[in-house]
This record gives sequence, C-alpha cells and structure tokens, in this order.
Amino acid sequence: MKNLLYILALSLLTFSFSACSDDDDNIKITANDVIGTYVLKSFIDDKGNLDPIGLTQENIIEFKSDYSGERFSLKEQKIETFTWSISKNKILFTLTLLGDAQCTLDSDKLTVEAKSEYSGNMGTYVYMRD
Repeated sequence: MKNLLYILALSLLTFSFSACSDDDDNIKITANDVIGTYVLKSFIDDKGNLDPIGLTQENIIEFKSDYSGERFSLKEQKIETFTWSISKNKILFTLTLLGDAQCTLDSDKLTVEAKSEYSGNMGTYVYMRD
C-alpha cells in the first residue's frame, strides 16, 4: 500500500511539472519586429547612475527594412548610420560612438547594452518605439 501511494504521488508530480514548459523561449525576433523608430527614454551607467548627463530623449534610433539604420543625436546635431542583424534573438549593430551594441526587444521596449559615448564605460540605454 505504501508503494502504491508513493508511485501515485510521484506520478502527480511528474504530470504537474510536464505542463509548465516556457513557450517564451521559442519566440524569435524577426526583422518586422525590429523595424521602426525608437526614442531614448533612459540611460543607466555601469555605476547605476540614472541619466547622469541628460541623454534622455536626445537620441533617436531607426531600424530600416533593408537592415540599415540611423541614430540621431539632438545634442550633437549628428546622424550616424549603421547596419544591423539578428543573431540568437539579439539585435546587433556597431556605432562609431557606442561601439558594438547588443539589443533585446520586448514588445516596444528596446534595451541596448553598449559603451557610454561620454564616459566610455558600459551602460544600458532603454528606447521605446515611437
């Protein structure tokens, strides 16, 4: 009888965990997901300082359907062009000021991990689709 209860309990645990797979792991970013214009909403430097030099809303980034893009800095009145790609669910591009950048896209929120153009230290830029 003890063995039967033990097997029953084990069976219930097995069935309850098999239904908990995470379907989000299978979601792939496509070019159509990325294409658009994004406005910088926040910047956090590697020391945890929030927007230490007033970058918020002074930067706009656009991803185009031909895998090219532009970053416009209002502060510097400058447009920087780049090409972009998708690899392992990350958006990759290189900018002269920021260097190599890796991005993640969650709905309309684009999070960019790159060097700060002013301090040279790593930071997190958060853009929202315009």
